[in-house]
Amino acid sequence: MKDWFLGRWNNLRQAQTNPTRWAHACVSVTEEDEWLHIKQWYDYQGEASPYRERYHLLEYISDTEVIVLNFSQDKKRNECCDMLVRFDGVAWNGSGGLNCRIRNANVESFFRLTENHIEAYDIGLSDTGESVSYTHLRAHETVLDLVCRLLLEK
Repeated sequence: MKDWFLGRWNNLRQAQTNPTRWAHACVSVTEEDEWLHIKQWYDYQGEASPYRERYHLLEYISDTEVIVLNFSQDKKRNECCDMLVRFDGVAWNGSGGLNCRIRNANVESFFRLTENHIEAYDIGLSDTGESVSYTHLRAHETVLDLVCRLLLEK
């Protein structure tokens, strides 16, 4: 799984389909010792100005199950945002964060990782269950309370 994650990703194709809805976002996943360092930024602001930066450790349960352990930029543990990831023979599918809090919202995240694509969804809900747009991306809301969807390619 780690080898598929590593690299530089962006959603240029998605952003070009509807520029008023999707900002052109970039993601870098690098390995620093045992850590995965993930940095996200808008293309127009550059990599030196990320809007999100996190560290992760991978805890392998089996050949087809991994727990992605979540840490903040200063490497403080945030176990509520960990994700369980399973390989279905084609892609790694992750979900988690049932109690994850980001910017005063409960956030549940899902992703599907193949060798050259990441499809990521985040759902943000307030304490009263109302949909929130917690992300810096030009997030949108649907009837399913989906607030962010990124289609990333290498």
